[in-house]
Amino acid sequence: MRYNWKSECIKALQAIPVKLDDHQLYFLVKYLLEKAKNRPTEYPYNALSEMSKDTWKLVIITVLKKEENQNKLMNKDSQSNFWKLFSNNANVNEQKQKTAKRWNYWHL
Repeated sequence: MRYNWKSECIKALQAIPVKLDDHQLYFLVKYLLEKAKNRPTEYPYNALSEMSKDTWKLVIITVLKKEENQNKLMNKDSQSNFWKLFSNNANVNEQKQKTAKRWNYWHL
């Protein structure tokens, strides 16, 4: 009997999402989608197509939360831009540093 390593790889890819948290799952799906786009093979397609509806729901919720957080930051920054026009340079530099820290935190 010949060992079917392709099906074993696909089974492993299907089992991995069960053990991941929301953010890890998001990055796995993102990675698989990039693989499918850049180098089309059957492995990412099969792994993505066999994921359960609940797994897809978790990924979608994670993406929506991430988008919501980015929008909140952008709205908060745009509201404070008006006040930056009338503040001194020290406050502007301090605000830029805070914004950069928030930006780096959300994109790690």
